[in-house]
Amino acid sequence: MNVDMSKYPLQSQILDPETAKIIEEATEKIKKLPYKLDATLYFKPIEELKKLYDEQRWFEGLVISCAYFERIAVSKLREYAEYNKKLPISSKKIKKMNLTLDKLLVLSLISEIIDNKTYNDMDKIRILRNDLVHNPDKIKELDTDPERTKKLFQNSIRCIDKIRKKKFPKT
Repeated sequence: MNVDMSKYPLQSQILDPETAKIIEEATEKIKKLPYKLDATLYFKPIEELKKLYDEQRWFEGLVISCAYFERIAVSKLREYAEYNKKLPISSKKIKKMNLTLDKLLVLSLISEIIDNKTYNDMDKIRILRNDLVHNPDKIKELDTDPERTKKLFQNSIRCIDKIRKKKFPKT
């Protein structure tokens, strides 16, 4: 691949031309999205979580899955606001609300973006994540019940995949 590196002055100092071109193309794709998402959410979050699962990096995976769910839920709520014009709230307002995961879960359930099972599974993961983040000694407990930890992790992947696939009819 022959790439004009003059277009990538910073990248050319640290990256090979092919990698710089891939990053540039990905950046352009992200700029075209209707809602701005983190690049990690745009590029295969399920695969990234499965990799953490395979590596048994439980803490990181559970924390990251909550972050993924937050970002995707905001995006889906914004799509829902665009779809449901009867709502007294705009997509831009949702973006500015800085909602926490517990509130996002409730709003997603009420707006039928997620079902009861997804709500319950993600809420269990949210509670565990909060315990782990605010009490690091509990991180060791993830290894004491590996089957429970694996199940929670698998549920987080399923929940994220499910909400990502939620579609609203075009208006």
